[in-house]
Amino acid sequence: MDYIWTPWRYQYMKEAASGNQPECIFCDAVARKNDAETLIVHRAQKTFVILNRFPYTSGHVMIVPYAHVAELNLCEVGTLDEMMRLTQRVEIWGAPRALAWWDICICTYCRAGSVIRTS
Repeated sequence: MDYIWTPWRYQYMKEAASGNQPECIFCDAVARKNDAETLIVHRAQKTFVILNRFPYTSGHVMIVPYAHVAELNLCEVGTLDEMMRLTQRVEIWGAPRALAWWDICICTYCRAGSVIRTS
């Protein structure tokens, strides 16, 4: 088996293990209001769609609630509904482009930094 080495995970895990909660990349992206810089490709009422700056695969799309929650069960029903509608839209958008693979990630906040490289 091959392993994908992601050095930024070590830094995140080291900070988290020491009790320091690393800065939230999603809150930062939303606050900046510069979608081209932060790779936010769509803003809806309760959620947004953002690309991973350093994806493992092509077509890695993340759908994130504005509410800073650690688990999906803490989201309002309307937020979950919007997340799924956006997932369908991303899938429909990719079909005519003959994209063979989509990696759609529904993100919550507390664990995202271990998955996504931020700089």
